[in-house]
Amino acid sequence: MTIPTLVALVAASMTQPAAPIQRQMLTLEDGSGVRYAIAVPEGYDGSEEVPLVLALHFGWGQALPSNYSAIFVEILVEPALRDLGAIIVAPLCPARTWVDAKSEEAVLALLEQVRREYRIDDDRTLVTGFSLGGMGTWYYASHHAELFTAAIPMASVPIIAQTSESGAESVRRYVEAGSVEWPQGLVDMPLYVMHSRDDELIPIEPVERAAAELEALGASVEFLAIDAGIGHHETPRYVPYLERAVPWLRKVWNGSR
Repeated sequence: MTIPTLVALVAASMTQPAAPIQRQMLTLEDGSGVRYAIAVPEGYDGSEEVPLVLALHFGWGQALPSNYSAIFVEILVEPALRDLGAIIVAPLCPARTWVDAKSEEAVLALLEQVRREYRIDDDRTLVTGFSLGGMGTWYYASHHAELFTAAIPMASVPIIAQTSESGAESVRRYVEAGSVEWPQGLVDMPLYVMHSRDDELIPIEPVERAAAELEALGASVEFLAIDAGIGHHETPRYVPYLERAVPWLRKVWNGSR
């Protein structure tokens, strides 16, 4: 992700007003900190349980700016999922990938903190992410299925093993492998997978194959192949497609009660 690309993404996010997004820091047990953005629905007063969305941002080629996760929420997750009335929490990735030990520790600690601070409905929890964050979505849905009741990976290949490889290295390895041994947690997780046919960075074919393999194992998978000429770095153009997943998500959540 380049600086000009980031500027374009921010400009795109200004086409509609976003809910207030706070930027905070959580101190971990080892003394290190994880920055995160959090959007709390207007009118939240703790009197009722609300849904929770964990949003994992895309990759970056340099040091991450401190507002990076907030930008991701602004340009995609909040406008698309606004009607859910959910608390959206978006950590800043502390490593090269969402699926190494340091990132995993930070994400789990942050989720625990949010659950202490807010009244979360455990039957309405979602993990979602784009590109590098989509890979993280596959991973957390696989290994922490007890924390989520649905997952929406976007523009990404499945990553189900902890690794410190970069996103590009993980994509190459997955494409070369052709398949993986699917964890039961992922098979049991309702999935809505979306990917552009014109993604020039991550090919759609292995993602379609993964969805088909999971369905054959009995998984509940919705697969959306986007035919709109959307390139990999055009994240804000996914807003209407992520918004399209909201009725599916409500149906899944209603079924879990």
